[in-house]
Amino acid sequence: NVTKKYDLWGYVRREPLKGIRKATADKMSLSASKTAAVTNFDEADVTELAALRDKEKAAVEKKGIKLTFLAFVIRAVFDAMKKPEHSIINSSLDEINQKIIIKEYFNIGFAVATEAGLVVPVIKRAEQKGVLAIAREVGELAEKARSRKIDMADMMGGSFTITNLGSIGSIHFTPIINYPEAAILGIGRIL
Repeated sequence: NVTKKYDLWGYVRREPLKGIRKATADKMSLSASKTAAVTNFDEADVTELAALRDKEKAAVEKKGIKLTFLAFVIRAVFDAMKKPEHSIINSSLDEINQKIIIKEYFNIGFAVATEAGLVVPVIKRAEQKGVLAIAREVGELAEKARSRKIDMADMMGGSFTITNLGSIGSIHFTPIINYPEAAILGIGRIL
C-alpha cells in the first residue's frame, strides 16, 4: 500500500485522525445522520448590553473575572428556555422509547477552540447562577480546555450549546447541533 505525497494538483500532507479531532468528526457525523438541521438568522440590537458590559467590565476584572458577552447570552438563553413555549429547545430524543425528554435543568455548553480541536465545556445548572458566576466559570473552563487540563466530566451533561464565530469576524453561519441536543445557538460578530 503506497501512500502518495501528492494528488492531481500538488503535494499534500497526511495527518492521522485521532484524539479530539477524531471525537469531533465522529460527533459531527452522528449529528448529521440524526438531526434535521434548520438554520434561522436573526439580528439583535445589543447596544444597551454593550453599554452595561463596558460599565461593569473594569470593576469585574478587579475580581479576576473576564466579563464577556457569552455570560450574558448564557443567562438570556436559559431565561428564554424556561418559558413553557420554548422548553422544547432544551430537550433530546429518546429514540428507543419514542419519547421527547424535556430537561428541566439548564446545562449550557459553549464551544472552545483549542490547538487540538474544538471542545464543549458545560456550565452545569446555569439557572442557579448569576452573570458573574457564569462569567467566572466560562473563563475557568475555557482556560482548562485550552491548556488541555479539562476533565471529561466538565464536557458532559449539556442540554444546549452556544458557539461563537463572531470573534473571527463571521456574522452568519450554520453551526452543527451537538447531538443529542435539539438545538444550538451560533453567535456572530457584534457590530
